[in-house]
Amino acid sequence: MDAMNKSKMKKKQVQCIVEDIPSYLGHILSVSRVGFESDYSDRYSSSIEPADVKWLKENEDLFKWGNGKAGSLTSYGLFILGYVNPDGTVGIESYFDALISLIDTGNCDQMLRNFPSLIRFHEQWGRLDHPDAIEMLKSNRENIVRFSKILCRNWENFEKNVWPNEKDSVSAKAAEINKKLEKVDSIARWENATGFPFNYEKYEYILSSGMKNAPRFNSLGYGKNWVYYDIPLLFEGILHEVGSHVLIDLHRELRGEYEDFFLLYNVRETLCSHLTKMMFSDFDVELTPLDGSKVYDARADELFREKITSLPVSNVRKEFREVVDQINEERQKNA
Repeated sequence: MDAMNKSKMKKKQVQCIVEDIPSYLGHILSVSRVGFESDYSDRYSSSIEPADVKWLKENEDLFKWGNGKAGSLTSYGLFILGYVNPDGTVGIESYFDALISLIDTGNCDQMLRNFPSLIRFHEQWGRLDHPDAIEMLKSNRENIVRFSKILCRNWENFEKNVWPNEKDSVSAKAAEINKKLEKVDSIARWENATGFPFNYEKYEYILSSGMKNAPRFNSLGYGKNWVYYDIPLLFEGILHEVGSHVLIDLHRELRGEYEDFFLLYNVRETLCSHLTKMMFSDFDVELTPLDGSKVYDARADELFREKITSLPVSNVRKEFREVVDQINEERQKNA
C-alpha cells in the first residue's frame, strides 16, 4: 500500500486536552461571575484583583454568550485567544498587540505571523479581518486594552496558586475520556453515516474546571471545542459534537431562508442527537446533553425518528430540509 493510501486511511483523532490559557479564561469568567458562577467562583474569589472583578462584572455583556448570541468581545477576547493558547503573559501581550494592529491597520498579518495556527482558522472558519468585525473592535479598543491588562496582571496568581490545585483533576478526566474515545473511530462513523466530511485531521476538546455552569460545548474554531471537564454525559456529548461539526453546513446552506434563526440550529442539533444514539448504540448511548436542553426540538426529534430508521442516511441534506420546512409550516399555521 503506498503512502498516499495510508494517509487517506489514517484515523482522524478526537481527543480531550488540557491547556493553560483556556483554563485561565474559564477561571477569570467564573470568579468574576461573567455569565455564570459556581462553587469554583467562591473557592477562588480572592484570586483576582477586586477592581478587575468589578470592571469585568460591570462589562459582562461584552463577554457573555449563549443561546446563539455573543458579546462584542466574546470571539476575539475569549474564543480566538483560547484557540491559539499563547504562552503566559508574554504570549497574551503578543496576542493583544496583534489584535490592536488589526484594529489600527485593518490587516491581520501580525496575528497570522505571531500565531500560525490562525492561518487555517482565517481561511476556513472565519475571516479575522472582516470589516464588520474590525468596526466592532474599533469601538471597543479601550475595553480590549483594559482586558489585556487584567489578564496579564492576574496570570501569576492563577499560575502559582490556582492551576496547580486544578490541573490534576482535569488531566485525569481527559485521560479517562480519551480511553473511551480511542475505542471508537467517531469521525469515520459520522462521515460514513452521513456522506459529509470532517475537514480537519483532529478534533480537540479543551477541558476546563472553571467552566462549570457555562454554556456547555463551545466551538473556538473548527477543530477545537471548550467545555467544563465534569459535565454529565461528557463522552456522549463529544460524540454528538463531532456530528454537529460534520453537519455544520446543513444550516449554513439554508441561513437567511427562514425568519427564525434558531429553527435551523435547533433542528440540526436535534438531528445530531438522534443520529448519535443510532450510530453509537454499541456504546450504550441512550442520551446526549442535548436532551431536555433549550436547543432540543421535540417535534424535530419525532419527525427524524420516523424518517431515519437505518444507517447510512441516503440523503441527510434532503431529510433535514424536509423536517425544517414541515416544522416551519406548522408553526406558521399555529401563529
